[in-house]
Amino acid sequence: LYNFTTTITQHLRYKRDRGKYQYKPNMTNALQMCKDYLRNAKTPNDVEGHILMEMTPIRDGRSFKRDKSRHQSVFTTFRHN
Repeated sequence: LYNFTTTITQHLRYKRDRGKYQYKPNMTNALQMCKDYLRNAKTPNDVEGHILMEMTPIRDGRSFKRDKSRHQSVFTTFRHN
């Protein structure tokens, strides 16, 4: 199923010149649409149209470092009356 979905998404024609980011197909939604296509016999144009509607931006890495420190745990054995 994954190979089937990747071949469909590779052959799609998508172009978005406007905006800050480049876009790629959302593979989770594409897999779901391909499952629906195989089960319910939807038309290929419906599947391709839905995949093109669910595009995700390709973003660069983080601009700030990730905080790796763990928060202190709160003990419930000490309680006020």
